[in-house]
Amino acid sequence: MERTPLALYEIIYDHYRKLIENSVYRKGDVLPSVRSEALSRGVNPTTVLRAYRRLEEEGYLLTIPKKGIYVCYEKGKDRLSYLKEELKKLLGEGYTAEEIRLSLESLEGRKNDQD
Repeated sequence: MERTPLALYEIIYDHYRKLIENSVYRKGDVLPSVRSEALSRGVNPTTVLRAYRRLEEEGYLLTIPKKGIYVCYEKGKDRLSYLKEELKKLLGEGYTAEEIRLSLESLEGRKNDQD
C-alpha cells in the first residue's frame, strides 16, 4: 500500500504539536504569528492558519485577538481553566466584558463565514 505524503499544513501541525507535547513550548508561550511562520517556511499564510486552527480546536492553542497565539496545553489541565486565567488578565488590563464578548462574536462570525 502506497503512503500518501502529508499536506503542508499537517507537517506544520505535527511539528508544533510535538514541540508543545514535549514542553519545548509551554503554557503561556507565544507562537510565531501566522505571517512570520508562513514567510519563514515559504508557504501561504492560509496553510499556517489551517495548522494553527487545528491545534486550537484540539486544545493546544488559544488565539487572543490583537495579542497573539498562545500555548494553552498543560498536561493535566484543561483549556477552559487557561481561558479563564487569560480572561482575568484581559479584564485586569482594562478590557471590558462587553469588548471581550464582541471580540469573541467577531471571531465566531469569521469562523462561520469560512465553513
